[in-house]
Amino acid sequence: MKYASEEQRDKTNEILYSIQENENFESIYEEAKEIFEGAGKYYGEMATLNDYNSAKEMYGSILEYRDSKERFEECDNRINNIIEQKYKELEKKYVAASTIVEYESVLSKMQAIAKYKDVSEMMQECKSDIVYLRAKQLMLFGPRSNLEKARSLFEELNGYRDSNEKNLMM
Repeated sequence: MKYASEEQRDKTNEILYSIQENENFESIYEEAKEIFEGAGKYYGEMATLNDYNSAKEMYGSILEYRDSKERFEECDNRINNIIEQKYKELEKKYVAASTIVEYESVLSKMQAIAKYKDVSEMMQECKSDIVYLRAKQLMLFGPRSNLEKARSLFEELNGYRDSNEKNLMM
């Protein structure tokens, strides 16, 4: 194609690029919209969270296109609401937990929201509760070698709950 001037060529290329970019934006927008609107319809809570994160990332890549900025913010709000709800649910389960299995269940579910609020602290306490209960089991049941393992675990806990007192009892 011949152009009257370099300026005209550059302007034509800019227009062609803009059209192509707009088509790419529309494709990204429609895919993000499909993910956003389908979030949570067929899967569990964590799949919904992943869907909103995916849609948010896509809208974030085209913030100036159509209503992408508003949809980005809506994804962010929904993500925060899901995480807050999950946090409250896990906090209740943690407080109610009394067995190793219950603590392990709570701990595994906390992984998905580990960076939220004080979840990392709650996870550490949960791990300590698991170690504490294992040490108590070893102390109460089995051969003498279990007592040494229990003592080691209580020492590892370094004052968690009454671990120091239990260690002195052995």
